[in-house]
Amino acid sequence: MENFVQRFTHIVSQYPEKTALVCGENVLSYRQLDVLSSKIAAKLIRNGAGREKIYPIVLDRCNEYIAAIIGILKSGAAYAPLSMSYPKDRIEFIKNDSGADFIIDADFLDGIDSEQPAEVLPEINMEDAAIAIYTSGSTGNPKGIIHDHYSFTCTAARQQEVGCGRDDIQMSVTPFSFAISSCDIIASLWAGAQIHILTDDQRKDMAFIERYIDECGITSSVISPQMLKRLSVRKSTLRLVNSGGE
Repeated sequence: MENFVQRFTHIVSQYPEKTALVCGENVLSYRQLDVLSSKIAAKLIRNGAGREKIYPIVLDRCNEYIAAIIGILKSGAAYAPLSMSYPKDRIEFIKNDSGADFIIDADFLDGIDSEQPAEVLPEINMEDAAIAIYTSGSTGNPKGIIHDHYSFTCTAARQQEVGCGRDDIQMSVTPFSFAISSCDIIASLWAGAQIHILTDDQRKDMAFIERYIDECGITSSVISPQMLKRLSVRKSTLRLVNSGGE
């Protein structure tokens, strides 16, 4: 079974110029996403990244967030998806709890374009940690749940069974810190699909979402039950919706 990094490399080799990510005016092809994520991996490896390391991501909803996910996985480490809206003390707690030397934020990515892409990547085993999802902490301190590459890969592969394919145009509206969002993103990249990332303001505007689906030909999305109840898409390109978690 391929791990995600192997699968992503395969998709890049097949469809290098295909659009991978769209966030407003910022568009990245699979080749460009591969290069950017390899630059992030190179900086991480140079700073000690590797197996059993976890790096929290604290960025706005943007293409660079996805590149950071891939870059961390390429470095052999695992990522913890966080939100810019988290209080500083919560981010600091998760950083310390995960044992991270640093977080992946705007400061870390500053000057990343001048970095040389990593050419030799560490071997990834299926039992290696891939992602750490932290609970809300509503009943105490947040708790990190570790998922290895095997479960990570199986989740992405299963999405193909429900119809997520290379020709899909996926709309990302769920918070990146939610487990279902990471599964959604990885599954879309696994299939070679195109992902449209809505900003925090856009994803809370139902009228904007309905227009965006029609204007951009969105075919699939992960949408919460509460949002789905309010969404009017009887005549649209949307054909596949995953909903749950409430």
